[in-house]
Amino acid sequence: STGALTTTSTFTLTCTGAGGSKSSSVTISVTSVKVFTMEVAWAPNPDNPDGYSVYLGATASSVTNLVKGLAKGATDWDPLAPMVQIPSTTVQSIVGSSSQACVQIKAYNSGGISAPSQTTCVNLP
Repeated sequence: STGALTTTSTFTLTCTGAGGSKSSSVTISVTSVKVFTMEVAWAPNPDNPDGYSVYLGATASSVTNLVKGLAKGATDWDPLAPMVQIPSTTVQSIVGSSSQACVQIKAYNSGGISAPSQTTCVNLP
């Protein structure tokens, strides 16, 4: 068999020699895995936060899963341009087979936790 692999393809190998011929089949299965990084960036909170919490869900009404924290003083802390990266494995474990992911951000400091940002949803690759 020749051509592009589909989900499952079976190939037969035949060897012929002085002793006769022998055929053997092998089945190859291809699994598609989506690998990506979801980068979330936002405008900094003007109230001098100690950090941010990033929440994720499959729909705007299901953004309840804390997926990342960004704390003041951490190596990835940029008070002028806060940003986190969320690996595809984390996104997919939360949104499942959904074609979108939705995010909210909360800032926190010694005074407490802010109200959540507006929910932003994006289509996944």
